[in-house]
Amino acid sequence: MIAAVDASFHVPGRGGGVETVVRGLLGAWPRGKGDRLVVYVSRPGRGDLPLPEGSRERAVPLARFRGFRTAWQQALLPLVSRDGAHVLFSPANVGPLAGGPPLVLLVHDCSPYLFPSMYSPPERLALRALMAFSARRAAAVVTLGRSVRQEVMELFGLPPARVEDVGAGVDPAFFRPGQAAPPFEARPLAGDYVLYAGKYAANKNLENLLAAMALLEREHGVAAPLVLAGPVDRAGGLLSQLARKAGLSPDRLLFTGRVDRPVLAALMAAARAFVYPSWYEGFGLPVLEAMAAGTPVAASRAVAEAVGDAALLFDPAKPSDMALALAKLCGDRALAADLRERGLARAAEHRGWDGPARAVRRVLARAAGAA
Repeated sequence: MIAAVDASFHVPGRGGGVETVVRGLLGAWPRGKGDRLVVYVSRPGRGDLPLPEGSRERAVPLARFRGFRTAWQQALLPLVSRDGAHVLFSPANVGPLAGGPPLVLLVHDCSPYLFPSMYSPPERLALRALMAFSARRAAAVVTLGRSVRQEVMELFGLPPARVEDVGAGVDPAFFRPGQAAPPFEARPLAGDYVLYAGKYAANKNLENLLAAMALLEREHGVAAPLVLAGPVDRAGGLLSQLARKAGLSPDRLLFTGRVDRPVLAALMAAARAFVYPSWYEGFGLPVLEAMAAGTPVAASRAVAEAVGDAALLFDPAKPSDMALALAKLCGDRALAADLRERGLARAAEHRGWDGPARAVRRVLARAAGAA
């Protein structure tokens, strides 16, 4: 089977959720099947994507620019059949609306429909249209979890046979509990901090997290620093302002900026607790990564599927609920130890990307064979 993979969105060194999934799937691609993948990238030759044996990159330089990427995806990506592709895998929610070999689409989340405030009105309308048409014309849609699978079927009117939950994986590099935290800006981090990992976006609910951290000290007597690991871009000043307004002192807030995967794994392993306050998520891979690192987790009900019974869940609309969950993790050693063990077991169920990669390959082969 020759499969084309649209990785034109990928930026080397960037650790977003879509990039994490694509790296995991390519790195665990089943061997011995005789497959050849043609991976379309905007920045070729960087060595950041682990290509299966016999596969190659195809450069699409203009796709690094967001406006050109959509035009390329719709106008030129369908021509991948010229590379002999039997099937096209689009792993970032949208694909070509016409032409080309059979399409298999990976939908990570349905945020343009279920959390529209993340987008400007034009973006929202465009993404809704692209997602709906892509999903409906696809030979198959795959998701990382049951919840998103259900959302896809309901929103786009697809039958169960067209949508498959392939599962999610956790990079084995995160299974190293007890690592020391790295220093940032000459400021060493002791293991008493609460960690959040992710970008700044409307669905991440960081405003309520900052309010909860202030309540954690004021009402529960826990003065743990909050470490925000991930790109905040121009939102750093706004978050600092919101923290001051909530009563959280500057010395209890640290922005690491974008960090690579080994540093993130060390940050997770050394944290006192990991918190994930999102309003909405497709699945929530970071909570499983934190569990793999041996850190107890407090999380929004939005990621209940990912955490199972291995975390304290809270209402993301209530900073007091969030603060109470963190106070329990920070103050009850027996509870923290129990959740640490449950979390390790939960993460072990998802260790590596071999299972998801096999499932995706099976769906691609089925779509290619039906062409």
